[in-house]
Amino acid sequence: MRSKSDKKKPLVPSLRFPEFREAGAWEVKRLGEVANISMGASPKSASYNDQRIGLPLIQGNADIKDRKSSPR
Repeated sequence: MRSKSDKKKPLVPSLRFPEFREAGAWEVKRLGEVANISMGASPKSASYNDQRIGLPLIQGNADIKDRKSSPR
């Protein structure tokens, strides 16, 4: 157990991709500082990816079968 006099070490993973090896400690940020959060909303239909390029949108139970993602 740490005592109050112990200083916290910065959070630095021991294994990193080459381009991040000298990047230093991770910064702690709130999600709202780096992303827009929209609770209870679905993307507009114009933004759906029907060409199967990139990552699919996974919408909870509709796209999860037997505990695995199964996008429509």
